[in-house]
Formats: sequence, structure tokens, C-alpha cells
Amino acid sequence: QRQMCIRDRVVTAEMVKNFSRGGAAICALARQNNAQFEVVNLGTVVNLPAMEHVIDNTIMEGTSNFSEQAAMTQAQLSQAMAAGRAAVDRAAAKNVTLFIGGDMGIANTSAATALAVWATKQSVASLVGPGTGLDAQGVSHKGQVIEAALAKHAAAMTSPEDALRYVGGLEIAALTGAYIRACLLYTSPSPRD
Repeated sequence: QRQMCIRDRVVTAEMVKNFSRGGAAICALARQNNAQFEVVNLGTVVNLPAMEHVIDNTIMEGTSNFSEQAAMTQAQLSQAMAAGRAAVDRAAAKNVTLFIGGDMGIANTSAATALAVWATKQSVASLVGPGTGLDAQGVSHKGQVIEAALAKHAAAMTSPEDALRYVGGLEIAALTGAYIRACLLYTSPSPRD
């Protein structure tokens, strides 16, 4: 399992490099639609060099293990949300009229599942899935980890922001900040910070 974890972390870094080179499917889709494309790196375990189309906004070396502690501190959550807001501001400065956010990272489906369970009150079993290819035993273990984390942090997760901090991911926090900013920027006559 340790080898798998190291390999997965390397895969994340390699995907960021592939985005920079324009080799990922999303890059082709962006080119086909004449869309501007950028990657905001909020933190990878592998140190990455400066790359074209990649904004280094490293906060930490990946989100903390939510089965052991909060996924991020309040300051880290704020930084991630600010990175998302900044992405929308960059898009608005270029007169972009449609902002589409996405994410890529190892274990992001665990964070997404935990947040969805918290928000919808559905069972973990009904929402957990294989992510990037877990077998049935892996999915079962993933569900158990998510259930234990939700139980561990239940008392502290009294608001959506708390849930995001305890079981979310940096990428989900950035997307949250981005969409809140986009809503304020594009639906309000005078944008607010």
C-alpha cells in the first residue's frame, strides 16, 4: 500500500506536467473550443518546476489525511478559497464570460464523497465509488475510512465551511471560492470581496 501511495503522488505530478504540455484530454477540449486554460497547483508532494499554463499557488503538500486530523487548517482553507477567487478574477480581467472549474488529484473522490454524505445525509455506501479503479475490497475500505472520518469530526462540522475544512480537499475549497466569486462577480452590479 505504501508503494501505491508513492506511485499515485507521482502520477499527480506527471498529470500537472502533461497539462502544461497540452497533452491531456482537457487541453484538447480547450483548444477545440478556443477556451483559455490554466492549472492552479495548490500543492503536490513532488516539487514541480515552473511550467507554462501552471500557476504555482502551493499551500501544502496535498491535503492532510482527514482520517487522522482536519484536512486543512482554517488558514489553509482560506488560502485555497482565495486561489479560486483569484482564478475567477483573472478570467474576468480577460473578459471571459463562462468559467468552468475542474480538479485533478489523488483521493479527491474520497473528499468529494465525504462532503456529499455530510451535505445530503445519504449513506456512505450509497455514494462511495472506485475512484481511479479500486476493486470491491478497496471500495469497501474507502467507505470505512470515510465513515470513520465523518464520525471523528461530526461534532466539529456544524457548517459547510467546517465540513470543507475537516473532510474536504484543497481543490474543492478552491472551486468553492471560485464559484462564490463568480456568483458575486457576474450576478451583482458591484463585485464584493
